[in-house]
Amino acid sequence: MTGLSRAGKTAFITSLVNQLLHTSTHDNLPLLECARDGRLIGAKRVPQSNLMVPRFAYDDAMAQLHSTPPEWPQPTRDVSEIRLAVKYKPAKGAKRLLSKTSTLFIDVIDYPGEWLLDLPLLDLTFEEWSELQFANLSGIRSECAQPWLEALDSFDGAAEANEKVIAEISQTFTEYLFACKDRGLHWVQPGRFVLPGELAGAPVLQFFPCKPSTDKPEKGSGYAMLKRRYEEYQTKVVKQFYKEHFATFDRQIVLVDCLQPLMAGDEAFNDMKQALQQIMKSFRYGQSNLLRRLFASRIDKILFAATKADHVTPNQHGNLVSLLQQMVHPAWQETAFENMK
Repeated sequence: MTGLSRAGKTAFITSLVNQLLHTSTHDNLPLLECARDGRLIGAKRVPQSNLMVPRFAYDDAMAQLHSTPPEWPQPTRDVSEIRLAVKYKPAKGAKRLLSKTSTLFIDVIDYPGEWLLDLPLLDLTFEEWSELQFANLSGIRSECAQPWLEALDSFDGAAEANEKVIAEISQTFTEYLFACKDRGLHWVQPGRFVLPGELAGAPVLQFFPCKPSTDKPEKGSGYAMLKRRYEEYQTKVVKQFYKEHFATFDRQIVLVDCLQPLMAGDEAFNDMKQALQQIMKSFRYGQSNLLRRLFASRIDKILFAATKADHVTPNQHGNLVSLLQQMVHPAWQETAFENMK
């Protein structure tokens, strides 16, 4: 499940798990073919296979929803996981001949939406990323960036690296990213700067966009340190995150909160549209088969879903769908070209 910050991933996962766990006593999953055909027997929670990842706080989330007054589950601040065993009756094929029932294990992973924003960094050098950040300094971003730009003016990238100075300017850059989020923007990079998790205070999160002072910065210069930290962030943080959670799946649900950027204004709406477009480029799409799954998985089924539909009346749901189509149009075109379902 893919979605930016506040898109509703935690609430969606909580609802999905709850519906599956109670599927034997109700009939609320008409869009699930197995349930619609009466072949879904039931589901239960089972211990997860990855013991190094915290368990998704399903019980806490349900307690918050049932509290008085009810509250939405707390936003995700780190990776968590929950595993379900779903028992069903096979419809056809060898499984049906071998057994009357089969069990499918589903690993559901929750993670901060901010971390998704880093995936495009895998294709950008430090120079390209810096150039892109400066090129985007207009409108709201330009206003929020002034304290950081003032601090950056005093930085000499060609001089010997000074960790204290770099940490201070990195802090002003982080404050700039927070200011962008407060003004309704979503395209903030690096995402771990605003939600560091276990990396809080680590030097790998202390760098910022910078233009080189010379054609060949010295090895021990401040610019060289920024570049080295960016590359370490790419390989040790972003690439590892992608490898562990995104490299092997072939189904995707993209959750989109269309209402928040709509209320924040035209700039915020276009900013989220750009963020989604850039993130979707980080995944492999196309028709899949057994051979491709063995060597390089591709996503061959995708669903775009507008969250928080309960905030509008039923007669406005059509307009909400239209708004969603506008938001994801570039990504939708790309997946349609790959003959996606």
